[in-house]
Amino acid sequence: IRTCIERISPETTQATVQAVRKTLLKAYRLGNFKVNYERRMGKNWLQDLAKIKTTFVKEYLSDADCIILVFKEPFHYKDGVKHNNWYYEASVSISVGILLCALNNVGLVTVTSTPMNCGPAIRRLLGRPEHEKLAFLLPVGYPSTTATVPDLERKSVEKICTFI
Repeated sequence: IRTCIERISPETTQATVQAVRKTLLKAYRLGNFKVNYERRMGKNWLQDLAKIKTTFVKEYLSDADCIILVFKEPFHYKDGVKHNNWYYEASVSISVGILLCALNNVGLVTVTSTPMNCGPAIRRLLGRPEHEKLAFLLPVGYPSTTATVPDLERKSVEKICTFI
């Protein structure tokens, strides 16, 4: 995992990547998935999630060997002066894509997960600067023999791309 993380540079990507043991993520529960599913998510969202059999129970977070947290930095400070980081959203997303490929290349698996309203609590728990925002949680480990994957139909290239 360390080798995979070292392939992306926070200075280049304007992202901070931190790998933590799952026991440090008590704050993740502060996001209160159940409340999100019962009160915050709309009816259509929940109907779409039901098709892939996902609920507020996120076993992959407790079962993973490690959780990689990716923080985005909309700006940074240098010598006490605030500087904007341009294109940080795209940069962080590309970096995560490279990380996903590197993890897969060494036989590890993950699922991209979002903070679900608990990013600030995790940031505080880990002592990250206030200007960093949690973008992705990546529970990482070896594939479970009992894992199930939804049978989703991949869109055709014609539906997602226009060639000119």
